[in-house]
Amino acid sequence: AEILENLDGVDQWTSLVNQTTGPRTEFLYNIDPKKDEGSGEGPVGAIRFGKYKLIRGHPGYPDGWIPPPRSRVPRRFLNSTERGKSRKPHLFDLQADPYEKSDISQLFPDIVKDLEIRLGKYASSMIPPDDPPATSAGDPSNFNGAWSPGWC
Repeated sequence: AEILENLDGVDQWTSLVNQTTGPRTEFLYNIDPKKDEGSGEGPVGAIRFGKYKLIRGHPGYPDGWIPPPRSRVPRRFLNSTERGKSRKPHLFDLQADPYEKSDISQLFPDIVKDLEIRLGKYASSMIPPDDPPATSAGDPSNFNGAWSPGWC
């Protein structure tokens, strides 16, 4: 079999067939190198290493935290977070805080710095996104009710 090099994936086959813990210790959720025109946020991204997850930038709406669909999340976790109001990175311990409600970035600045460096390495090797200008050509009325980017 041909061995491929310089790939960004992790071979999960052995852990799948043996039902064991996989070799992955790091996971890149997202990187967006552009600034959001509305909020001025950017670049944004999120990365997990071990039990820690770092979120840089605004994580989303309505208030930055959305409970899983049909979850039985206790009411105390459904309160608004402060994440959407701050431009600083947020750090979470996913083992102790799986709902990502308690930002611990002030307690662990070295971990924040390490994850920022890791996120930066991914950002430096990424291909810039190709965002064509908005066009009405993608309107559903042009495609039997389905949305299209309009440029393809």
